[in-house]
Amino acid sequence: MKKGVLVFLWVIGVIFVLLVAFAILQPFLWELFLGDKTPAPDITITFSSLLTVMIALLALGVGTLGGMTYYVISRRIEEGLKKSAEETYMRTSALTLIHIGFMCWRNYEVEHQLEVKNRHLEHAFEFTHYAYEKYAVNLVEENRDNKKLICIVKNNLAYYLAECCQPNIYKDINWGYLSDRCKLSKNRATNCKLALDYAEYVYKRTNQFPDRIEKWLHTYYFVQELYNNCTMNNKMGVKN
Repeated sequence: MKKGVLVFLWVIGVIFVLLVAFAILQPFLWELFLGDKTPAPDITITFSSLLTVMIALLALGVGTLGGMTYYVISRRIEEGLKKSAEETYMRTSALTLIHIGFMCWRNYEVEHQLEVKNRHLEHAFEFTHYAYEKYAVNLVEENRDNKKLICIVKNNLAYYLAECCQPNIYKDINWGYLSDRCKLSKNRATNCKLALDYAEYVYKRTNQFPDRIEKWLHTYYFVQELYNNCTMNNKMGVKN
């Protein structure tokens, strides 16, 4: 846009210089090419006429620049609205799946039948993982609302996965299903490390969201303890 304005002003300047030069030199040019015997027509260019031409050129330029400006601004507004709509859609979709995952978690907490109970836990992780991989991962983290949503997703993923990796629960989880749906490893140590990665991501941003500090720190310490126990078992040769 700036380059276009400079080119336009340069063209106007060149035209103005040529017109002034022609106004000054026209009597000499007439005599040079037609001789002094041919009467010159009454078309002498005066400075008032030059001013009129310049005003006309400037008016044309203002109109042209106005049209260019309108086009550029309208395109940017259109692109901004499209981006905003896409971002809103991704946030809303992610939040919906996060809530579904949380409802599965609540069902897991109150269910007593072991097989059904563990399916709720698997679905809690599955829906939350889908919220992250399909939507939240595409959000721009520089936006505070987006950053908070990404932290919520990763916090929940860390907690659900750590729960799945608890020694008394791990063997009853359908890791084949989670491996197919969420690309999880079937190795407990690997999954404990993944849960810790999620939790550490959130932990580093905890101070930015005071209303979430307590919950996110609880998740971090819960996952860290699990990871430390898992690592210790590996060093002691205990099968995970």
